[in-house]
Amino acid sequence: MAEKSQILGQVMTDPKNFSQKLTFQLLEMHKERRGGILRAERGTSKKQLVVRQGRLSFAESNAPGDHLARVMVSMNLLPKSALPGIAAAMREKKTSDEAILATSKASIRELEEGAREQALAVLSSLMEWDAGEMRIYSSEQSVRRQFDLALPLPDFIVAAARRAAARRPIPSAFSPLKGSLSPVEENLEALLILPLDRTEAFAFSLVTQSVPVESLLLLLAPEHPKPEDLLLRLLMLGLVRRQESMPAAVAVEPDPSSELEVRLDEMLRRSEPDDLYTTLAVATDAGEQQIKEAYHALAKQYHPDRFQSGDFSEAFRGKAEKLFTRITGAYSTLTDPSSRSAYDRGRLKGGAAGDAPLKGRSAMDLDRENMAEVLFRAGQGFFAKGDFEKAVEKLKECAWLKPEVPKYPFLLGAAQAEIPKMRKEAEQNLLKAIELDRSMTDAHLALGKLYLRVGMTLRAEAQLREALRSNPNNAEAGRLLQEIESGERPSR
Repeated sequence: MAEKSQILGQVMTDPKNFSQKLTFQLLEMHKERRGGILRAERGTSKKQLVVRQGRLSFAESNAPGDHLARVMVSMNLLPKSALPGIAAAMREKKTSDEAILATSKASIRELEEGAREQALAVLSSLMEWDAGEMRIYSSEQSVRRQFDLALPLPDFIVAAARRAAARRPIPSAFSPLKGSLSPVEENLEALLILPLDRTEAFAFSLVTQSVPVESLLLLLAPEHPKPEDLLLRLLMLGLVRRQESMPAAVAVEPDPSSELEVRLDEMLRRSEPDDLYTTLAVATDAGEQQIKEAYHALAKQYHPDRFQSGDFSEAFRGKAEKLFTRITGAYSTLTDPSSRSAYDRGRLKGGAAGDAPLKGRSAMDLDRENMAEVLFRAGQGFFAKGDFEKAVEKLKECAWLKPEVPKYPFLLGAAQAEIPKMRKEAEQNLLKAIELDRSMTDAHLALGKLYLRVGMTLRAEAQLREALRSNPNNAEAGRLLQEIESGERPSR
């Protein structure tokens, strides 16, 4: 690590603002396009960031895991067997990169790739410190390296905060994540040049005054990144500060119809471009399980059944229904292999409506009736394949969207009847279908077969007779009824 140069400044920090001070010092160097060495020390730990003309040139640390050679080994850029030779070369006064190039087959490109990862590891670890001391040296003349990463500091600072926030357990400087968050006033102009992404900017926009952490977590969608990670990023970047408790005058219960509406509007805005992956907040290469988990997390938050109380306005409920239709449409498309394939092809072509039949599946251009029919057809497909659990997932939503259409609760009940733990729900849905259409032979027959499965012979007989009343030529209902009357065990 570089030795003494002229000390421009010394910053003593306390447990509440180490990462914030670090961020501000680096942004000042970026703004002024100046160079220098920012050294941080805590106990025996020493880490430093070398800046040239306002850009990060490289980073160093005396932590074994941060050594460049070990970082490259972790990235499979170096074999572990190379470490002894590199260590020996460094004892002969070679720098780490000189030692790596001299004793291994690593290229300059691989060296720079490892150095970028090393710099990210060093800066993200500094953001987790709960206390420390920083000194800024004016010169880099004593530093010899084979490369200059020239990384833009604002971008790199945000990348480091994202990595640090994603680690578990939460760094002690920010643990536990509770109390309230409030906006900063000092240094805010410098901090606002940080290139936040959409989710980070939205989280930051919520902290206009002192806000309980619990309320913020409710307002942030439970997707990737996690709400806790977003708040940690803001804290590490110094955009907000934490208070252990809310002032008495502010500690009031949030109004659900106003606070949740902020999040709802943001979700609706995000889903407007008709990108199904964006709607579910999943990567384009997400697997079926990831899509399923994303859908269930969103459904838990935005299912319109949550908002039926008097706390929510009719307009709010309308927004919730609109958003949930989009979420359901995206899920229906992306969990059906053929539909997803068609959608992806259309997406690669530019997403023209005529090129992607999948657009018909997107809830953006469909009303509730059409969306329900899309889901019904998907449910029928899974039912025909014998995949009753997936059929239930699809059919539940179409029955919710259009509860007055008899065929939706009928097929839902028929699918649930094939799953022992869902047979009570199956009975309710089949009865619902019959209530909507008493002449529905198939619903009477399905309910009769369900009753036979659970040993309720008298109820089964009554439903089978109703099925024959609706359609005297129904051979299956006639056969089952005959078996009951003859005392045989009906074959279902």
